[in-house]
Amino acid sequence: MHPDDPERAIASTRPARGPAAKLGCSLVVLAGLLGLIELGLRVAGYDPFGRMFAEAPGASREGLETGLMREVQGDPILVYELTPGASAYAWQADMRFNASGFRDRNFPAGTSSTFRILALGDSATFGVKLPAEVLWPVELERLFRREGLEVEVFNLGIVGYDVLEEVALLEKHVDELEPDLVVLAYHPNDIGHVSATRTYIHRLQSYGSPWYRIRILQYLRSRADEHELAREFQQVNTDEYFLEKNASYIAPLEADPGVRKLIAELASTVEENEMAQRIKHRYLGWYANEARVGKLRYSLERLRELARVHAFEVALFVVPWLGDKGMEAAYDAMYAIVRHETERVGFRFVPMVDATRSKGHARLLIEKRDFGHPNATGHRVMAERLHQSLGERVR
Repeated sequence: MHPDDPERAIASTRPARGPAAKLGCSLVVLAGLLGLIELGLRVAGYDPFGRMFAEAPGASREGLETGLMREVQGDPILVYELTPGASAYAWQADMRFNASGFRDRNFPAGTSSTFRILALGDSATFGVKLPAEVLWPVELERLFRREGLEVEVFNLGIVGYDVLEEVALLEKHVDELEPDLVVLAYHPNDIGHVSATRTYIHRLQSYGSPWYRIRILQYLRSRADEHELAREFQQVNTDEYFLEKNASYIAPLEADPGVRKLIAELASTVEENEMAQRIKHRYLGWYANEARVGKLRYSLERLRELARVHAFEVALFVVPWLGDKGMEAAYDAMYAIVRHETERVGFRFVPMVDATRSKGHARLLIEKRDFGHPNATGHRVMAERLHQSLGERVR
């Protein structure tokens, strides 16, 4: 006891706190703090899984979570496909897929009097952020039918696909669809790897774990995956990795001085332009690599063989990059390479960028910074140009 110091006397009667007690108090405080953070995140509507892939190309978490996409097993080219008969709201639009797994009505049996067109493409044809009825395949069919022509245009666009995947997809469905004409909507990013890998799909599927209902765990996992996916995207699009992974799908260019000259001209234009190094123009530099152009050549040659066997014609147009202001010469050099490869295999090339530039690319943006997906007006402009160019073949 300490008669001269009451406070010390009281303190001396309390049991001393051990390490376990101190640790327990710290854990209680930490748990309370984490609980408050979790509550705040929920009230704020925090959803990192819903945002982390917002700018990532290829297959979307939305498609996987809603069952709109499914993994393809045992195919060396196709990683995923759309789920037949699935429907949900995803990619900022209502999605409804037919019995064959495409964003269109069910495909009826063909007749001798009906001219059938198949539209191949990626997300710009599939129609992210837009209702199906305003997409260019629907608009093109509407234009022909206004003339009284029996024309069907079926939309086989798949979000995230490149040309080789689109050709492989057509190989799976060509017997049932029997097209008269295939229109390939080539996208500027088709020269690289932008579609999902199986690793990516499995990672997204793991988000269904009950543990990831906790927003703090979502934050930690999303930050780790965001970093890993960025690293993976950079890795798969290095020239060395691209060459290694696509060695079986690259046609040689050595005997074609014409395309090599076009590639050199584009490389020079990109190298001299600082704007070309910015992220929104990152696809341009890929066209300076002969292996990437060689994969495009291989894909088109494979499509040519398929067209020969099944007796259909092919036309190709490039979906214009809507962020080309100040970079028109560089993009024109890219379009020239694609045109060379298209006409080399005997396909019809439909010039498109002059039609969209005349309307003003800023007016065709679906969103302020989305330069790869035209809005409904852009789809109408593309359909009108196709109608004008292909009309003589259809009539």
